[in-house]
Amino acid sequence: QGCADCQQRAEAAETLETWRAFAAAAHALRDAVGIEGDKCEEPGCKTCQPTPFLFVPKGVVMPPAPPKDEPTPEERRNAQAFAKKATCDAGIGLGGLLLKRGRRGEACDALATALKADESNGEAWTLRAAAFAEMGEDGSILEIVELHLRKAAQLSPDDDELQAQHAVAACR
Repeated sequence: QGCADCQQRAEAAETLETWRAFAAAAHALRDAVGIEGDKCEEPGCKTCQPTPFLFVPKGVVMPPAPPKDEPTPEERRNAQAFAKKATCDAGIGLGGLLLKRGRRGEACDALATALKADESNGEAWTLRAAAFAEMGEDGSILEIVELHLRKAAQLSPDDDELQAQHAVAACR
């Protein structure tokens, strides 16, 4: 809930501080629950790799396991999906604000974080292309801009293809 509250404050305030606070909350959540598909690397972890009792003497009936405070697999997947979306949203929001303020390099970094969380996000690809386009106004990095715009167009062809074509033409 704290992460969602930070997102609402960031969207309302539109300041670097609130977006950075949201990004920090999203990263903390991601670190706590992992991202969907991550596996625990702790060798002694009983949550991810439960081990049955190795030896139960004959005639002994084991009591039922005590109730766990651990989340169910579905709860864990939901939390991981939220962490992934929050991390992506924080990167896009922070990157967009930094781009508006002319801080293109920092915007590219924030958008890279969004793409690490969800590489299928067309908006992040488009914004990152815009940041690169502004960095290379002389056309020196046009190839990078085109690659980003093509990726954005592939991910959401209805919305971004025409925009991508116009942006590439404008860069030339």
